Amino acid sequence: MLLNFSVSNFGSFNEKATFSLFPGKISKQHPNHVLENKSFSSLKGAAIYGANASGKSNFVKAIQALQACVMMDNTKFILANQFKLAKNLFCTEFTVDFQINEIAYRYDLVTNGIEIHLEQLSILQKNGKIKPLFTRKLSEIELGNLLDKSSAWYKNRTFQAATTFLFKLRQDGIVENSTKLSGADHIVNAFTFFEQLFVTTPKSFVNPVAFGMYFNQHDFQNFLKKLLKIADLGISDIKWIPLSKEETEAHFRMSAASGQPQTFGTLFSINSEGDMVAIDINSHEKKGLALRTIHNGIAFQIQEESDGTKRLIDLALSFFLLRNPNTCLVIDELDCRLHPFLSKFLIQEHMENDKQKGQLIVTLHDLNLMTNEIWRTDEIWFTEKRQDGSTDLYSLYQFSPRFDKNLQKGYIQGKYGAIPMIGDWNNE
Repeated sequence: MLLNFSVSNFGSFNEKATFSLFPGKISKQHPNHVLENKSFSSLKGAAIYGANASGKSNFVKAIQALQACVMMDNTKFILANQFKLAKNLFCTEFTVDFQINEIAYRYDLVTNGIEIHLEQLSILQKNGKIKPLFTRKLSEIELGNLLDKSSAWYKNRTFQAATTFLFKLRQDGIVENSTKLSGADHIVNAFTFFEQLFVTTPKSFVNPVAFGMYFNQHDFQNFLKKLLKIADLGISDIKWIPLSKEETEAHFRMSAASGQPQTFGTLFSINSEGDMVAIDINSHEKKGLALRTIHNGIAFQIQEESDGTKRLIDLALSFFLLRNPNTCLVIDELDCRLHPFLSKFLIQEHMENDKQKGQLIVTLHDLNLMTNEIWRTDEIWFTEKRQDGSTDLYSLYQFSPRFDKNLQKGYIQGKYGAIPMIGDWNNE
């Protein structure tokens, strides 16, 4: 689970900005939103509000960027995403505190995109002190005591200046050799955190392989059908419908042309019309299936559905995965193309469901969702653009509003900032 995330010199973030999911010292505000743990307690979710171009999406991109630095082979893309209004060029810095398997960690990354100046993974102790597992400065690696017994394996790595040490360890097989290596379980824990970090934007499309594989599991299939029914979309069912031999062959050729591996098994993909398609190539004769929604017994292609329906189907797998306590789901503009009642239902279903142990972080515009019925005051955050064009990120908690106050009204009145200052058309 996520505890803290800090970023500087990325997107619209110039100076260091910190987002925290540590619970504030408050009572009588949704105590079930606090996820208890032996190391640190953490909040179950948070909402970020702010005017257009204030930095909400850049916050989401910053989390996505740190994940990409760990999961990809270099950090060169950082160069194109640094704060462009600064007079002096300097490094982008990320710090994330997270907790997994009842152990808390801190991961620091400082890079200019060309080379990594600092990378450090540490165990975060209850007293706030850190116990480094490894510290990397440029190409030099220093190991902590927990990794020292396997120092030859850890230090015998060659990597590019813009490649993270975490990525290199995974690429070189630390997961496969974890039982043989000192301290490897801590490195694997870090991988698990980043693997279970899901970022979704209005432009995101569901991963067809993951969606197709989960859809074949009854738990997710039942979850999706129940969600579509509750949303009152007129959909009575969603299921695989056989494709004709001609359609199957056409889609198979298209998949082959795109470079997808044509091995035995089931091939999941999205065709040119935006439909989810599965091709079973176990048998000599390929069998094609397409995902269809059912309205009054009539099958509809997914691309025939409304944008809101398609967004809900795309989001369904992400919300299903929140059952996993290691999942941290970040959604940019959750309320985009969704009715306010539906957005509220999705948030509350997670936040008030004791079986849901993952974390949900959303950016929002809809003020109907800024209410103490849904959120604690330490779960609402704001982004505001400063005069120099940079983003200020801060929590409603610092204003200490009474829990029974109308938060929407206070926000509209400008008590918390982070509202758009609309000019006069006639004076422009």
